[in-house]
Amino acid sequence: MVIDGVFKTLEERFLHPEYDFYCDYAMPFDSPEYPTREEIDAGQPAPTGWMSGLEDGALNNGINLDGVVLGYQVTGDEKYVTRGRRLIDGLLKLCTCGAKGFIARCVWLDGKTHYPYSSIDQYTMAVYGLWKVFDSGIPSSKQKTAIASVLADVADKFYAENGEILADNGRPEKDYTGGGVRGKFPSIERTLEIYKAAHFVTGESRFLDYYYEWIDDGINPSVKELLNNAVFQEDTHPYCFHQTAMALLVLVETEQDESLKTAYQGMLDRIGDICLPYLKYYDACSEAAISMHSKYGWRHHFNSWGQPKTFAEISAMCYAFYYWNPGIFMDYQTMSIPIQAAYMILLSKKDIPEEAQEYIRRIASTLPYELGKVCHSLSMFEGMYYRAKIRGVIL
Repeated sequence: MVIDGVFKTLEERFLHPEYDFYCDYAMPFDSPEYPTREEIDAGQPAPTGWMSGLEDGALNNGINLDGVVLGYQVTGDEKYVTRGRRLIDGLLKLCTCGAKGFIARCVWLDGKTHYPYSSIDQYTMAVYGLWKVFDSGIPSSKQKTAIASVLADVADKFYAENGEILADNGRPEKDYTGGGVRGKFPSIERTLEIYKAAHFVTGESRFLDYYYEWIDDGINPSVKELLNNAVFQEDTHPYCFHQTAMALLVLVETEQDESLKTAYQGMLDRIGDICLPYLKYYDACSEAAISMHSKYGWRHHFNSWGQPKTFAEISAMCYAFYYWNPGIFMDYQTMSIPIQAAYMILLSKKDIPEEAQEYIRRIASTLPYELGKVCHSLSMFEGMYYRAKIRGVIL
């Protein structure tokens, strides 16, 4: 079965045996393409870690914990407990290797060396995963204590910095990633997620106080815009919608106010509608597309271009990287995007159109996981698969 193959592939090709977090590309764990401690310390190939193969450890561990928890709930298989505890350990390393409350993208084997720039993407999925797994029966009591501690630190730091992610060197995250947080969709709901998750795992009232400050329209009118669905853009990439949806899921499942809960679920329903057309990206998924030769690793571009100094420069280097590695690009386009779309359609409370159900069944039964070059596709698959089973889309 595809679900069993995905589980095995994630462990054998992406989950680093020493790091305990997922590497981004299907390279041997001893590949010279992975940066050394000295290169990470120097911010190479970029201070964000982009293209290094180690840039999304927090994100991938966090989202895969969703599939691990659901897999354990549906099957009762202890393999999900074993995997889940490894992923938790990996995330705890990423949450404690830098400044208090900082979540790193990766950390080297010394437990300290990491890229200074994180992102709202990493925070969103890491917080989601730790929240999701907390009461699942998977973490040890020691891990639960550590989860409560790190999520409290993250929320306090986020609040103290006025809802802006600072790099571990104190500079604004958006300097290198182009992102922003406070008062700008699609990030406002992720701020709310952080505060609600911290309250859920600690029970400490100050996190609800933080949350309601942001709910207050007088303090942050962007919340009102978000609840009115006024800021959803039809052309927003599924990658962004997926993170927004996972943040909203925390809010839906923890909110006591029925009007807010209904508003949050309404946003999930709308995201599901917007993502229906993206299922058709799977039509282009083929062995020929994903198996296209990858010609150059990051060092080729770094040696040609030098150290990128701005968001524009690092973006240009990334585009060149994907141009010369078309198999990786096609994995993102024809596997990640339809899996993300299916994920979000399944989070909607609306009836799923039959055509969409057929696409979800196709993805669940024919995904060419053995060809996968990018962890992001497979780290999402298990969660999508078990949500489809829970909703009766697949048997």
